[in-house]
Amino acid sequence: MGLQDLDDLYDKTEAAVSKGPLPDGNYEAHLDRIELTQSSNGNDMLVFEVIIDEGDFAGRHHTFNRVITEQTLSYVKSDLKVFGYTGKLSALEDQNNLTPFLDKKLQVAIRSKGQTVVNGKTYDNKNTYINPPKGAKPAAAPARQAPAPAPAREVQAVVDPPAAPAVTPPPAANSRTGGITKRTVVKGPRGGGDEPPF
Repeated sequence: MGLQDLDDLYDKTEAAVSKGPLPDGNYEAHLDRIELTQSSNGNDMLVFEVIIDEGDFAGRHHTFNRVITEQTLSYVKSDLKVFGYTGKLSALEDQNNLTPFLDKKLQVAIRSKGQTVVNGKTYDNKNTYINPPKGAKPAAAPARQAPAPAPAREVQAVVDPPAAPAVTPPPAANSRTGGITKRTVVKGPRGGGDEPPF
């Protein structure tokens, strides 16, 4: 079927009305896409796309960014904690470390923060905060380890010659092979497909 075949139907079709941005509020959602990219200023940036799961806006997509700088590290770490991530920040350059984030449930809080006018056009400034989903139990704090006991002191009347240094065997070879693919866009299945295999 070509475009010419759709001309009559097109003439009879009403134009869709823009739904506009999501209003301020808290929304239960799941992560559909995550991307590690760079901002226009050249800073590393995480881009999140969520799909709203409940209420009047179920099925709507919402995209937001987290620019990564020294000043924003605490916020980025808080966001990553919602997804259960405790690894190194640099490890996110490997797509395999982003994949487990997909389809994770979370709560998105959207809050208006004034407006900006650029070239005569007005834009709403909105902050997006992510939190664990409704009813989630808070993550347990890591157990603290007791300090190691002080080594026992041994007193010898006769000084023995120093022992030969212990030889430590080399570490076992890593069984993993292959290189790291630097593809940082990770997208989940549309329509809430099967759980990812992890």
